[in-house]
Amino acid sequence: MTTVLQDRGYQTECNDAVWNDLRGGLRRVAVVLPTGMGKTVILSRFVQRYRSVSPLRVVILVHRDELVSQTVDKLLSVDRTLDVGVVKAARNDVAAQVIVASIQTLASSRRLWQLASVGLVIVDECHHAPSKTYMDVLEHFGCFTSTGAVAVGFTATMTRADSKGLGDVWEKVSYTKDIEWGIRHKFLCDVRAKAIKVDVDLSGADRLGLKDYSAEDLGKLLGTEQTADAIVSAYQDYAPDRSGILFAPTVATTWQFAEALSTAGFSAEVVTGKTPLAERRDIYARSRAGDTRVICNAMVLTEGFDAPWISCGVIARPTKHVGLYMQMTGRILRPWPGKADALLLDVAGVTRRHRLASLADLSKTRIGGLGDLSLMEAFEGAESAEADEFLESDDPLDAELGWEDVDVFGRTSVTWRTTYGGTPFVRGGTFMWFLIPDPAVPGLWKVGESRSKYLHGGGYIAQGVELEQAAELVAARAEELEPKLASKKFDKSNQGRPPPQQMKRFARTLGIDPGFLDHASLAARIDLVFASHLLDNKRH
Repeated sequence: MTTVLQDRGYQTECNDAVWNDLRGGLRRVAVVLPTGMGKTVILSRFVQRYRSVSPLRVVILVHRDELVSQTVDKLLSVDRTLDVGVVKAARNDVAAQVIVASIQTLASSRRLWQLASVGLVIVDECHHAPSKTYMDVLEHFGCFTSTGAVAVGFTATMTRADSKGLGDVWEKVSYTKDIEWGIRHKFLCDVRAKAIKVDVDLSGADRLGLKDYSAEDLGKLLGTEQTADAIVSAYQDYAPDRSGILFAPTVATTWQFAEALSTAGFSAEVVTGKTPLAERRDIYARSRAGDTRVICNAMVLTEGFDAPWISCGVIARPTKHVGLYMQMTGRILRPWPGKADALLLDVAGVTRRHRLASLADLSKTRIGGLGDLSLMEAFEGAESAEADEFLESDDPLDAELGWEDVDVFGRTSVTWRTTYGGTPFVRGGTFMWFLIPDPAVPGLWKVGESRSKYLHGGGYIAQGVELEQAAELVAARAEELEPKLASKKFDKSNQGRPPPQQMKRFARTLGIDPGFLDHASLAARIDLVFASHLLDNKRH
């Protein structure tokens, strides 16, 4: 057996964690690793391991055509003896032992029923799995039964911008590392950000409540000469010698920004969803050779795009969704010879209603304003500074722009969580408080309060309020009714402590395996499952 690629230590750990969870009886597990940490190598090695003990076939689902050839190449780099086939468009290698399939092709029931004796389904970018197309495929292979195929998902972010619950698909995240860990261990490049000031009120694009800004409305608001000029100026000031990728909200703005960059002397090319694969490859080759300075795209290169030589990302598609921001940022974090760091140029409109996703969201470490700090410098500052003082520091960059980059939940005294469907909530004892968009007043919120574990006997205690006011109202009510159980201090005091047996028993009634979780982690898991079941199904 000829093996070319060697595992990094954490990749072997990941492989073992997934293997042990499946051997322990789980049927659908996931892996969450930042872009650039080699998830395709891990899934390829896992396929090799599975095929060494099972005669059943493996199906690998990818959601874009260009990812098919990338995955095949990686599989053969790990093990050249694997019998790898493709099911996509005109290709129909249904007899292969390892099949890389386009999810669009398998949406055809005729193709799907030709795939027999499948024991393992791997889902690339598995945060897409709650969609109907993926669910139909997973159900076809019996992944939701005790006797069908097992499923393993890989993604850089286990979040979605819509209300579909990932917990309905994946039973457990078997292994995860964050961007901070990757940077610390030199598997990813350090990154810093600069804001591009554009005098636009982004609340005009906010039609989707908790989800995200409307791309169409963003295109109208940002598709101006002022925005294009600001992007060009920022590139001239901060990234004149860097290869870049630009994310725009619409095809029209993609062409507009590319033209502005080219006119200013930065050769720019456009990739859209309709750009043929062969043409895309030519564009990537020109980018790597330095003939094309900036690749501009209409949100089609947020996933599965591998161009490690690129060191500048222009985010001309502001977002509230941390997962999307992570996907865009991940495109520029891969190491490359001579690449010292990565730079983000964030287009930031003027908004006081919602917090934009930013570099500060890319790690579990709580950090305050970044200013001119890189992400690694901010991590180190968070470790050395007094926590409260650091978290309350102002970001001079945000102050200059005139918009608030404030974690309204983090500033309150209670522990906030978010359901799988995206509903913020606080739970303390028999009380639960939650926020939902007020349909009567777009952009404002309703505050719900439950007085029993079944959400009976409660109601809305406030309607039509700003997000910060709603969060503070919940904190005040929790401090009045559940001053201990809902507080951050109580949550922190349980970290590292073993959970009581009664809690473990209750967790199992919810389908949660307590495993080796400590008291705080198990309580958080119970709250998440419990609240998701009640709020995501019942809220109006």
